[in-house]
Amino acid sequence: MKYKNKRRLIIGISLSLLLVFYLFKNLSESVRVFGFIFGVSVFYFIDKMFKIDFQFKHYIYTFIILSFGILFSPFYFLIESYDKILHFCLPIFGSFLVFYIIDKQKLILQWKPKRENRITSKRGILK
Repeated sequence: MKYKNKRRLIIGISLSLLLVFYLFKNLSESVRVFGFIFGVSVFYFIDKMFKIDFQFKHYIYTFIILSFGILFSPFYFLIESYDKILHFCLPIFGSFLVFYIIDKQKLILQWKPKRENRITSKRGILK
């Protein structure tokens, strides 16, 4: 997805949610909406600042995390196992984001030191 389209999508979703929840004029809902918009804005800012180049699916994961964690927080009081479901599902989406960031790094796994680093004697390798 192009940069401009991604930005328009995020701003459009944020403004539409702000408008929908503003119509209810409830203080707790407006705090949740501002928290959601702030979370999406921080995610977008980190994406552009550190040049991570998250894909569209990562924005969907963040949208799911923020919406179920912040926007739908009244379900904590209505559904008994909502907390358990969130604690199971949201870390999975968060791990997708972390894996994408780590996977882009060029990390080399070394379990044993290279042969040049070992000390050798006449009888063999010293440990």
